Amino acid sequence: MEPLVDGIDHVYVPMTEASAAFDVLSTGLGLPILWPMTSFGSFSSGGVSLGSIKLEIIESNAVTPWCAAHHPPRIQGIALRPSSPVDDGYLTGLDERRILHSDPETFERDGRPGWTNVYLVDLVGPDAGAFLCDYHLPESKDLDHRRRVLAERAGGRLGVLDAAELLIASRDPEAAAR
Repeated sequence: MEPLVDGIDHVYVPMTEASAAFDVLSTGLGLPILWPMTSFGSFSSGGVSLGSIKLEIIESNAVTPWCAAHHPPRIQGIALRPSSPVDDGYLTGLDERRILHSDPETFERDGRPGWTNVYLVDLVGPDAGAFLCDYHLPESKDLDHRRRVLAERAGGRLGVLDAAELLIASRDPEAAAR
């Protein structure tokens, strides 16, 4: 069977003061901005580079899945990079593996399709989730660019080199495994 995912594209953290948090990451810590705080209709976010993974700060809202802020803030969403465009054939591959999913939802950027999300239903839980994020804009997919802008800033004040691994933990591993 062909892999359905190439890797993790980004993780996100919903926050009630998202703009202030984004300023701390971009200005205070010197992490490179991949996109400024922007409204995308149903949600607002900004993204910084951690190398191979983007960190997205989202303004807390009750409309978008998994976007209600928690205190303290935490990663609540993992966007997976699909191995091929999300089309009918890709969705059939999810169905064949019995992976429950939403219908594709396309978001616009600058008046054109920017990306399509497919939410993986019941994969994590009601407070956090995983989804496929299929970009239609080439610059959004460019891993070398993400790494390059981070290196140009010498990793910001923290000296971040790259995102080497993402550790996922659970208070109830048995329930998480199910």
